[in-house]
This record gives sequence, structure tokens and C-alpha cells, in this order.
Amino acid sequence: MTPIQQLQLFAVETPDVEFKSLLGAEREALLAGLNHDLACEYQAMLMYTHYSAKLTDPIYSKVRELFILIIPENMRHARFLADKIVTLNGEPTTLPRLVPTALQPREMFNQALIVQRRAIGYYSNRAEQAMTVGDSDLKASLVSFIVDETRHKDELEHKINDLKFEHTIYQNDGDGDESIESYQLPIN
Repeated sequence: MTPIQQLQLFAVETPDVEFKSLLGAEREALLAGLNHDLACEYQAMLMYTHYSAKLTDPIYSKVRELFILIIPENMRHARFLADKIVTLNGEPTTLPRLVPTALQPREMFNQALIVQRRAIGYYSNRAEQAMTVGDSDLKASLVSFIVDETRHKDELEHKINDLKFEHTIYQNDGDGDESIESYQLPIN
């Protein structure tokens, strides 16, 4: 039996109201965290919708497509979180976190990576909280969200790195000398 299971069993067997309220406080913290995560998922849906609409240059088409593909997963996460919050007798938030302003593609990419990295951290914390209150099913779902968010982060990093490759142009001007021009593909 894990220490948390022992704690829960002790709470059930112990008439000490103060001790039982400790688990209630943990449950309330979990609910607050789930609502925070729900607001983050709303933010991500809005951000990826907004950013993908602004990435009109064809050189960004693969990142734009990835942004568009991530949106349905954010929706699936949001639906799950809202349902879980209601199941725990909470009230799901309807407010997203603010979408970071990004005027240039580089800013959009950086903000997207920040959001993905934060989501991984938030879901890791939430999975620990789920175990604290003994909800192993919630923990398993949150771990799958961590896998999703990690995949998104890795795909974004890969697509962004593809944009940073250096082009080299060799031109023979007819006199036997080749001129060389190198440049970095702009991502801003």
C-alpha cells in the first residue's frame, strides 16, 4: 500500500475532521489546477487559430499546418478537463488565459514553444496532485496529455529548425570562378 493510500485509509477510519479536511484542501487545489489547465487549453486554441491565420507566407506553411492540427487536440483536452471538473463538483472556467501578442513569425514560434513547455509542466504537477487525492484514472489521462504536449513541442521544434537551415547558392560566372552566396532563411 502506498503512503497516499495509507493516508486515505487513515482519513476514512479517523473521525478527526481536521485531518479529513486536509484531503479536501488537496482536492480543492486539484480543482483550481484543472481550471488553470482548462484556461491554458482555451488560450492555446485561440493562439494557434490566430497565429495560423497570420502565417500567410508559403515558407511557413508546414508550421501553419501544425498549428492547425494541434487545435483539435487542445479541444479534446479542454472537453476532458471541463468534464472532470464537473465530476469533481467544480465549475469549469469559461475564460482563457491571455494570448501572447506576436507580430512576427519568430515571436509566434517562441510563444508556441513556451506554451507547450508550460503545459508539460502544468500537467506533470496536476498528475502528482491527482495521485495525492487518489485519482489514478485522472493521473493516467494527464500523463497522456503530457505525451501529447511533448509531441507538439518536439514537432514545433523540428518544423522551426527546418526553417533555419542555411542556403548556399553557387553561381558559375563563366570565367571558371564560382561565386558563393550564403544566407539564412528568415523566420521573422
